[in-house]
Amino acid sequence: MELILRGYFYDFLDLPNHLRPENRKAKLVYGGFIHSNNISLLVMFWYFVWLVGEIKKKQTTKIVLITVLVFTGLFLFGSRTSILSILAVLFYLYRNEMVIKPKFLIAGVVGFALLLVSTYLFTDIIERSVTNIQDSFSKDSRYIRGLMIYLSVILSIRFFPIGTGAASYGTATSESSPVYSLLGVSERLPFKNMQGVYDSSLASILGEFGVIGIVLFYYVLFMFLRFKGKSKLSNNMSKGLFFAILISSLTMPVFMNSTTALIIAGGVIILRKKLIDI
Repeated sequence: MELILRGYFYDFLDLPNHLRPENRKAKLVYGGFIHSNNISLLVMFWYFVWLVGEIKKKQTTKIVLITVLVFTGLFLFGSRTSILSILAVLFYLYRNEMVIKPKFLIAGVVGFALLLVSTYLFTDIIERSVTNIQDSFSKDSRYIRGLMIYLSVILSIRFFPIGTGAASYGTATSESSPVYSLLGVSERLPFKNMQGVYDSSLASILGEFGVIGIVLFYYVLFMFLRFKGKSKLSNNMSKGLFFAILISSLTMPVFMNSTTALIIAGGVIILRKKLIDI
């Protein structure tokens, strides 16, 4: 309703209607959620649960139509992370078919090309992403997630291999940490007000616990996501989901934010049950 009515649904019910503040080619909405990534994450896991059932039914046409609809919604939400995460899962689910059946490969290439063209023509996602990546290497960057990832790499090298320690970088309890002074960013507003400094799980873990911590974290995550189903679908979904959450952890506090943690935990539990039953 929110996507169709563009805000009127929430105005009618007198509910908070959050809009992305930046200048965009398209007006992006995400309804009652505080951040677009939250609703995008919810849509992503709903899609994964739905997709598993439809693949077993071999409803190819229906899958294509709903996939296009989901990507359209994610574009309106402006979530680059969820788009990349879904692409990672689709790659793992259909990579064998793309090798065996040329039509799947052609469909994949054409679909990806259309996705890139649509992204370039109707949104500023590509332009914004390039700008964010370039700005991430400056301590004056306004793109705090990128800056946190860049600084976490510096810390992981400087304090190899164990990082700076718990509650010292990129977490809610790291306020006034001497690590920020060491990096020369303690006087910047995001670090004074603790705004966005823990929006990247990868940055937080890499900075605080170093190379050992990040390797251990993703290893445990991979083992947790190894579904016990015997089918090829179960195995491929496990790997695809791991990379989806890995990508999400770049720009989301996947287990440090209650909303994202609840969505991921609930989605994984539902998927696990569905795949075991197949």
